[in-house]
Amino acid sequence: MGPFLILLVTVVAFMVVATFALTRYAEAITRRLVGRRHREASYIMETGRVPERWRRGPWHRRRHQRLLRDLVAYFEQTPLVDGPETRQQILDGLRRTGQAWTVRSPDDPAG
Repeated sequence: MGPFLILLVTVVAFMVVATFALTRYAEAITRRLVGRRHREASYIMETGRVPERWRRGPWHRRRHQRLLRDLVAYFEQTPLVDGPETRQQILDGLRRTGQAWTVRSPDDPAG
């Protein structure tokens, strides 16, 4: 019974540690992705320009428009905003920027 008990305790301890580590890892990834979206939205609304991460490779207006649509879709459904007024302000700002990007280069802050 002694070796079996040691094996059982070892397996349970491993499972607890693995669960804890995977939970922390998932939290860190989620925090990073959510934070990135909020930083990108803030940058777009403040500057009217494409975030640095979106600028990889040659400039493609359609790609930037798609990324902006994805960002708008995220803010339409996320519960991670202060309230309905904040959500509407963010969505209005992003949509206005998207309309401006159809007329001019997203890297042109002058508009």
